[in-house]
Amino acid sequence: MSMCGRFTLHAANEELQEQFYLETQPQLSPRFNIAPTQLVAVVGKKTHGGKNGLQMFRWGFLPSWANDATGHRPVNAMLEGIAQKPMFREAIQKRRCLIPASGFYEWKQVGKQKIPVFIRRTDRVPLAFAGIWERWQSETESIFTCAILTTAADQQLQNLHHRMPVMLPPEQWDIWLDRTTTFTQLEPELKKLPTVDLELLDANPILNNARNETPECLAGIPHD
Repeated sequence: MSMCGRFTLHAANEELQEQFYLETQPQLSPRFNIAPTQLVAVVGKKTHGGKNGLQMFRWGFLPSWANDATGHRPVNAMLEGIAQKPMFREAIQKRRCLIPASGFYEWKQVGKQKIPVFIRRTDRVPLAFAGIWERWQSETESIFTCAILTTAADQQLQNLHHRMPVMLPPEQWDIWLDRTTTFTQLEPELKKLPTVDLELLDANPILNNARNETPECLAGIPHD
């Protein structure tokens, strides 16, 4: 399974509007097992400036020059060297976004079993993954897709996976979304992001099946 390959978004719509400075309140249903190829909430800067907008994009990056919309599409993009990779180099300069998440999943090996672990901020404030997006256009349809940037895992997560999503602090959101800021300007700051205080909690193995999309995925994990 890829990293980051599953996540959740079950924060209240009012909280998302306030935290992500959204122009209008989103109408999202709680999600407990978001998987690749599904629609995910993406936050970007409105073209007229001011507040941000939220749209639903397909998770799995489809470059504009692809011959068709079929086949495996990457859900993650490695931060290291991204500006030199043909698939991502234009998007990282011109089409950056935030992907809100209440938390994400990783798996630990226990004997012969893989046990899912739910990872969230200790203060339970939604995370903001650094993302990129793209528009693919054919004669009959237009598809918007996205990918989550990843970086080397910190000490909190190293025992689960060698990679983790890039989690941006609020003070960097505006500059990340600013189309006039080049990735060359951003890159030094991304390499010294502050550590996010995370808690790791065992989740319900039912979420191993992406079709299981209920609060039971987090059975036993406090929500208050």
